[in-house]
Amino acid sequence: AMEFASKLTQDGVVLKYNAGAAGYEMEFISKSNVGHLRERLAERLANLKPGPFGEVDDLILQPHIIGREYFLNSLLIDSHLYPTALSRYFRIHWGEKGLYFINTFLSLTTNEAVQLRQVAEFINESQGHHDGMSHLEFLIEESTGKVYLLENNARVAGAGVPMLERAVYGISQLDLNILRVLDPERLKIELAKLPRERQTNGLMFVIPSPMDGEITQAGVDFLTKLPTYFEMPKHYRPLPGPVKKTKDLYSSTVFHQWGDGAQLQTDVRKIISTLDRGALFNYSAGSVTCKDNLFRAGVLMEALRAGVPQVDWAALR
Repeated sequence: AMEFASKLTQDGVVLKYNAGAAGYEMEFISKSNVGHLRERLAERLANLKPGPFGEVDDLILQPHIIGREYFLNSLLIDSHLYPTALSRYFRIHWGEKGLYFINTFLSLTTNEAVQLRQVAEFINESQGHHDGMSHLEFLIEESTGKVYLLENNARVAGAGVPMLERAVYGISQLDLNILRVLDPERLKIELAKLPRERQTNGLMFVIPSPMDGEITQAGVDFLTKLPTYFEMPKHYRPLPGPVKKTKDLYSSTVFHQWGDGAQLQTDVRKIISTLDRGALFNYSAGSVTCKDNLFRAGVLMEALRAGVPQVDWAALR
């Protein structure tokens, strides 16, 4: 593993599980400190944990590629790709941890969207995926312009994406797949309209918690009264209850939003400010007096505040 890392042109590496969905147990480590990288590799390999799906998984070492990350949803019919949604990820880092904290839904008709669609067509063809759904994630390296495949899932997107996708574009990948079975004639009509223009903006904000606690009813009321709040089914809706110290998407509160681009940015900043004041989550007395927790909270809030200006708000009309 150390030999492989030394041959990479990138300055850092990522350690993660093969089935490490949602950034589960993901670490970002610089190659400059060879001793530390060796220690982390040895520790992780000696203490493999069950992944999010219950089984002990393989550990992956891969380059940390700096660039723009996206997912493209589509429906494939006889190798023809019909794009239904394009979204860009924005990530924050604190220490060696990282979190995909915001992803925005983008136009499907820009030059970049056309380029990414061509890449998706090539990837699906290369992998022999000719029919069905594709949730494809890839990254364009900032320094070289190279496109890297992160993963290709022959399934509908998760985390409540289809509901927000339908609100943004007027129809979703899931809708089209259902029409394919139940109403093929209607499907032809809808496919002829693709790629669709956005009807509104949408984003998903992964709200982290610096320590174990609970989201209060007052916190839920604050979130659901924001102008950009997007109503989701119960299992995706913010509800009063316990929250975990954030390590990845699974230990965070996923909040779906839609509407005017300027208002989206305003509401994201309001959420961060409310989180910073301790008015969103309630923590135990032991948690808030722990020096490690307080330090972690300060670093996390600093990362959030620094991350907001990195979001391409101009892409939200």
